Amino acid sequence: MPKIDTYSVCHPGVELCFWRIEESVEELAALIDGGDGLLAEARRKFKAVERQREWLAARALLQHSGHDVSALAYMPGGAPCLKGTGLHISISHTRGLAVVAISKRPVGVDIEAEGRDASKAIRMLAGSSDAVICNDEALRMWTAKEAAFKLSPGCCVTIKDIRLEMVSCGSVCAEYRVAYPDGASAVCRTYGIEGYVLSCCTRE
Repeated sequence: MPKIDTYSVCHPGVELCFWRIEESVEELAALIDGGDGLLAEARRKFKAVERQREWLAARALLQHSGHDVSALAYMPGGAPCLKGTGLHISISHTRGLAVVAISKRPVGVDIEAEGRDASKAIRMLAGSSDAVICNDEALRMWTAKEAAFKLSPGCCVTIKDIRLEMVSCGSVCAEYRVAYPDGASAVCRTYGIEGYVLSCCTRE
């Protein structure tokens, strides 16, 4: 049986679906329509078995959340899309968990395992106006910038060009206002979920 976990995460207008990746590549492929072909494709694309499992888990999750796996395609820049559906999709995975965000408007999602040392990476990626106080905040900023970049991959040169301004920070959710170099803005909410940090970003 597929192992799907639903968390109490509420981002307005976004369907967030999660999958704990515990199956082998063969088991995952067996859960997807046309799985034999997808398994062969995963093995062509990725040498590492873990990457193959992540790639297949996202597709298993898409199908078992009621969406058509055959609609999943990729735009020239590499961002995923659900062709012919009028829906937008974003995908992320880390250390045994896959997440898919689906919305009627553009969306970006990123997830990382708690405890990852993000301080060095965020210093490299953050703009001069971004202050990093501790590793937890650095990890929130890292996932927020990744989600914001996935939302608008074509409007900025690098993640460093994206600016974050914290609007609120509660025990469950931190909210950032996102500013892009072209003047566009977005809202990003970051959640702590059972050992993971999740950021979901949508246009204002």
